[in-house]
Amino acid sequence: MQGSDIVTVRAHCTWQINTQYPGDDVMPQDGTPGSPLEGRLTAILDNLLEGCQVVGPDWRYLHVNEAAAEQGRRPRNELLGRTMMEAYPGIETTPMFARLRACMVDRIHQSFENEFAFPDGAQGWFELRFAPVPEGVFILSLDISRRKWAEARITHLNTVLRGIRDVNQLITREADPGRLIRQACALMVEARGFDAVAIVLTGQAGLPIRDRAEGGRRLAGLGELLDRGQLPDCAREAIARGDTVVRRVQAVTGEGRPLVPGPGAATDELVQPLARDGRTYGFMVVHLPGGMGEDAEERQLLREVAGDLAFALHAAETRSERDASARALSSTQEQLFQAQKLEAVGRLAGGLAHDFNNILAAQLGCCEFLEEQLRPDDPLAEDVATIRSCTERAAELTRQLLAFSRTQPMQVQVLDLNRAVRGVESMLRRLLGEDIRLETALAADLGPVSADPGQLEQVIVNLAVNARDAMPEGGLLSIETAAVELDEEYARSHVGASTGPHVMLAISDTGCGMDAETRERIFEPFFTTKERGRGSGLGLATVYGIVKQSGGNIWVYSEPGKGTAFRIYLPRVAGEVDPEPLDRTRQQVERGRNELVLVVEDDPVLRVLFERQVRDFGYRAVAAADGAGAIAAVERDGLRPDVLLTDVVMPGLSGRALAGRLVAFQPGLRVLYVSGYTNNAIFHQGLLEPGVAYLQKPFTGPDLARRLREVLDAG
Repeated sequence: MQGSDIVTVRAHCTWQINTQYPGDDVMPQDGTPGSPLEGRLTAILDNLLEGCQVVGPDWRYLHVNEAAAEQGRRPRNELLGRTMMEAYPGIETTPMFARLRACMVDRIHQSFENEFAFPDGAQGWFELRFAPVPEGVFILSLDISRRKWAEARITHLNTVLRGIRDVNQLITREADPGRLIRQACALMVEARGFDAVAIVLTGQAGLPIRDRAEGGRRLAGLGELLDRGQLPDCAREAIARGDTVVRRVQAVTGEGRPLVPGPGAATDELVQPLARDGRTYGFMVVHLPGGMGEDAEERQLLREVAGDLAFALHAAETRSERDASARALSSTQEQLFQAQKLEAVGRLAGGLAHDFNNILAAQLGCCEFLEEQLRPDDPLAEDVATIRSCTERAAELTRQLLAFSRTQPMQVQVLDLNRAVRGVESMLRRLLGEDIRLETALAADLGPVSADPGQLEQVIVNLAVNARDAMPEGGLLSIETAAVELDEEYARSHVGASTGPHVMLAISDTGCGMDAETRERIFEPFFTTKERGRGSGLGLATVYGIVKQSGGNIWVYSEPGKGTAFRIYLPRVAGEVDPEPLDRTRQQVERGRNELVLVVEDDPVLRVLFERQVRDFGYRAVAAADGAGAIAAVERDGLRPDVLLTDVVMPGLSGRALAGRLVAFQPGLRVLYVSGYTNNAIFHQGLLEPGVAYLQKPFTGPDLARRLREVLDAG
């Protein structure tokens, strides 16, 4: 610095000289070059704690003390003689330079605080005082970065605390996890505690990604990874450690990047897992100004925010699990109530069907006798035919009731479900009509099931007809089979279902569908949504009973306007598929060979009817009203019948007990049981015991003759 410069700066340094040299009584006035004053002033400026600079009108550095060089992070020899723009490119665009220009041009003193961005991206805060001097501007600078950093830290911690308060208030009113994390991100950014916030909800091990939310500047790198279903390394590390992971990120200003102070500045990225009671719910990512992430209090506050969110997520999951359990319990209770109701109705229906079958058997037999005696042109023949038709319709209703009550006799076989579907496919196409398309998807290697082939076909036909009626404008009927494994979870949520390998039969349509109230009642007998005269309401009840009696389960899935799907699950069994049974309806009735039939029936009308039918087909017949009379005829009177035709349920001695008594007395005696229902000793869950011959009431004379012949010719 020249002597003249020192003289002009002297007035601005008087207070510093008095401070450094308190023993001097008089401030020396001579500052000519080489004088003692020049040396003293130069030494004072170079040793000041503040930075001292003098810049000329062309913005060249005329003087820079050591403190100013350190503050600017440049050696003095690289500054002296160079312009400010050469030393710090871009400085002319800053607000600080605008105030320096005002001081230079308008000769106005300036005093303010300024944040300075260095070429390497670092930030610094300085307290600046500009004073005009004849040679330019005298700059006095004091580094206040530590104070500013402390103030920023306190301010930031306070904003985070406000954010925690807001998040806690949010937790008390928001139960939905998705809305919770979205609002929490917004709150933490609005509180100006964080530049960017992202919360990601994951599975227990970090994947899959279930939901996510972001606030502030979008974290592009994170979003790209999450879009691919991947987690960043820092998130995996935080979840594995169960603690905060901090890393320094060199941010770039612009869209898709965090906003940090100054171009090229660094920011701290903190990743905190959201965990509670050993359960990880996801992680949270926040961006802070560089250096703040290293603060222990900062990390602790972040842990508190994450802990509060994890608590809320844990509570939401617990509440969801509790609600799901309550719904499952309610559903199970409803299923159990429905099953109990259907069971009670079934027992009632089975009892009524038994008594009604005896009446129908008598009516049907009498019609046969009348038809044999009347000429075709007899006026009464048409009336008898009408009575017979009504009787057969009533008999069909009783069979459906027995099927619903699970007391319908079953002639089970080990069969292939696919074969049963193919067997009725052509008939279904005729039943459905041209406006309904039938599609089948039959899986290979189903494995066999145990069922009555005729009853299984009845199930398929009933469901198909029901679907047809639900599609008056046409549509699609799909029949699908599959091999499935029912697990414990399925069995818990479906009353009556058993675990293990099953064969599924699914029949679905694109019809009108059903509401919840209708779905609950569809298996009840005589319940129907069809118009009067279009259905008895026993079709689905029959399906339900057959499936249950076969050891399976049936479930319906339907919504209004979305069609209906019935899924039937039958247990898969071992063994080879039985050959297809012979069609008995096409067999010619073979007459009797004068064999003796002992008829035992407690109903007097049926007793006379059976005796007459037996004689009409070439057999001899002796009748007894009960078991005691039959035993007396055989053991006391010496009657030796070839076959015993007995009702199963009788007062006193049952048909089964009677047969046992007579077979013991007369080994080789053949037995044919008749009954109106299967809730008796010769059946086990609707299945005939091996070697037992049975005929269900009501039956025709040819049915009886054919069965008698089979029993006598067996073995």
